[in-house]
Parts: sequence; structure tokens; C-alpha cells
Amino acid sequence: MLQPIKNWLVKNAVLLSIVFTILVAIASLVKPTSFPKTGVSFSDKIAHTAIYFILTILWLFSMMRQKVSQYPFSKIGIAILLLVIGYGIFIEFLQDTLTDYRSFDYYDMLANTDNGACIAFAYGCTDSVMFNYDPLANADNNSCTPFIFGCTDPSMLNYDALANTEDFSCISFVYGCM
Repeated sequence: MLQPIKNWLVKNAVLLSIVFTILVAIASLVKPTSFPKTGVSFSDKIAHTAIYFILTILWLFSMMRQKVSQYPFSKIGIAILLLVIGYGIFIEFLQDTLTDYRSFDYYDMLANTDNGACIAFAYGCTDSVMFNYDPLANADNNSCTPFIFGCTDPSMLNYDALANTEDFSCISFVYGCM
């Protein structure tokens, strides 16, 4: 059932990209009537980033489906990224010049140009089943350490210097006569 939809999306990728680009321009230039309050002071910047990220992905996908094989994907990707950034800046200028209810905003322009491609790297262990998993890491640095169960108390008889996770198997020293 989904195969015809997928085929249609692949076949019409450029058309979808063009329509979404036009919708972004319209949404950016029409007078906002009422936007829902989210309680997040910079939610509009998140929306800008998300919209321009989707725009970039749509254009990348549509160009990957075209016969542009004479150019390496990296050059196409950079060209699309620069065009989307330029489009975001252009939209900000249009908002300032064509409307009296919207103004030029450097922070909007930054959110438009970020488009999700400029994510800072946070290095760490990204494997959630490892001992030192870092949920904030988005780039693995090969530092993952497996769980090693054992006695982690150095004052115990069966202390395991390699253990990083207590398994409650520690045995106390018994002093005195035996």
C-alpha cells in the first residue's frame, strides 16, 4: 500500500521541493494571525531551524534523484546548503521591505541558516548499553567501556580492581582465630 506513495514521492521530489519552498515564502510573508503559545521563549527559532532543515533535506533528496551524476554529492550538497542559506537571508530582507508587520531579525536569519546542519559535536560514548554511556553525546569517540561486575570496595577480601559496577558479592576479611 505504501509503495505507490513512495513511488509518487520519488517521482515528484523536485515538485515537492518547489512547493515547499513557495510555502515557506508564503508563511514567512503573510500576516500572522495567532500562533499558539508554547511557553518556550525561542520556539519560533526552533520552528525556523526545523523548517529550513526540512527544506534542505527535500532539496538534497530531489537532487539525489536527478541525473546530476557528473557532480559529486558533496558539491551538490554544499551548493544546496548555500542556496537554502541564501534563501533564508533573502526571506528576512523581504519580510523587512514588503511587510509592515514583520521585521528583519538577525536571530531568525541565524535560525534559517543553521537549518540543523550546524550541530555542535559532543564527543563521548554513544552506546546506551555501555557503562560510561553519555546521553548528551552525539559523536562517538570510541571511549565506551562495558559493564564489569564485581566487588568495588578495596577493603574487601575479593576486591576486583577492574570492576566498575558493584554486584554486592564483597566478602569481608575475618580477623582472629580460625
